[in-house]
Amino acid sequence: MFIRSWLYIAIGVIPILAHAQTGNITPGSLSKKGELIEAACVIDPLYREQWIEFGNISARDIAQGSGVLLTKNFNIKLTGCALASVIKPGSYYHSANVTFTGIPDSSDNQLLAIDGEARGFAIQLADTHGEILTLGKNTPDYALMDGDNILNFSASLVSTGRNIRAGDFYATARFFMDYL
Repeated sequence: MFIRSWLYIAIGVIPILAHAQTGNITPGSLSKKGELIEAACVIDPLYREQWIEFGNISARDIAQGSGVLLTKNFNIKLTGCALASVIKPGSYYHSANVTFTGIPDSSDNQLLAIDGEARGFAIQLADTHGEILTLGKNTPDYALMDGDNILNFSASLVSTGRNIRAGDFYATARFFMDYL
């Protein structure tokens, strides 16, 4: 549950009689905005931005779909989880789901497109049970407990059925947490 709120503060210049006689006054305004959210947990700062390094991979391994080098596990660590709602007293959070977003591969919207010199493959994300995730859709719920929690995922290099071309590659996925 996200509580969104914007706070706008307008500060105007009000002429004070003593200063009005000393020169010109130029009016202005200042606006402020923000977002108030209720999050049951905090994402550990070390897990907010992660690099998953695949290293040197053989194009043959991707084409054949073989090798443990094609899959890398990663985690999102949640800290300080307090499952009682502050905004709705008496309500409790029991789980969280994650939504990964990014540029989908043109051959399959479940795959994260790569960029760079390499071609012919994409990145497939999966949850802790190995279920393939679709970009832009919530993961199944992860049960939460008070304190720290670790959500497990994996990223795999998979062929898109096109000719594989060697070279550097990279991709970016963002994630969003939703507490239930």
